[in-house]
Amino acid sequence: MGRFCVPYQHRLIDKTDMDDDREFSSELSSAEIPALIRGGTLELAELGGPGAELSTGLILTWRDTLVFSLETQALPLGARGARDIGAFVGVGGHLEPGEGWGQAAVREATEEANCPISLGDSAITYLCRQDQTPRPIAYRWEEPYRPLLVWVATFPLRRGPESQRRPITLVNAVFRAAALSRPRPGAEVNALILLDQETLIHAFAAPRPVSELLAMGARIIGPAPAPDSLLAPGGSAYFYGQWLGWQSNG
Repeated sequence: MGRFCVPYQHRLIDKTDMDDDREFSSELSSAEIPALIRGGTLELAELGGPGAELSTGLILTWRDTLVFSLETQALPLGARGARDIGAFVGVGGHLEPGEGWGQAAVREATEEANCPISLGDSAITYLCRQDQTPRPIAYRWEEPYRPLLVWVATFPLRRGPESQRRPITLVNAVFRAAALSRPRPGAEVNALILLDQETLIHAFAAPRPVSELLAMGARIIGPAPAPDSLLAPGGSAYFYGQWLGWQSNG
């Protein structure tokens, strides 16, 4: 992956963004919220323990849809042992040496979705782990944009020779972002899938056939899997689905 980075695009946070953060922090006292906004002493890199790798993801929107990378060789979280289920995941990837979290997110959007983006800031960041309730965290942060979610997960990789595959722990910062031009599959992905929040939650509940997602209004840009292929959210798409489910139940 190259080091080309699109300059940061500044975006005003609208009322909807702020209302989301307030709604999910309703269990916190007014004295606690400013501390969360200011941050703390925790380093995000410490959350995954020794050997954890750092990466970014995007809750990327284009008009009224969410944009995810279609990774038929990725292992969906929550579908343990399933080798015949493909995944759609948040646009994003590993940080390169000397690169900031936000810079990596912007670069990955160019490489995977072939579009410049406008990053959004989140007043409160939520820590997500598989099978755990998302919770707000305070942490050290010196970049201009703060992630909405930080997730930590360990899972096997499907890529590469079988002998070299091993479990990997990722610490992933997930930013809100808007695409500034129509997303198209970049050099690193074959296809993108566009869907709304309702469809994401539907696929989060259980893997769904491609035909069922398309019937709900999802669109695939690039080569599409067979209609009866099963898809489920992985990576940042999985944890955003988890967070949305927590929102609806809270």
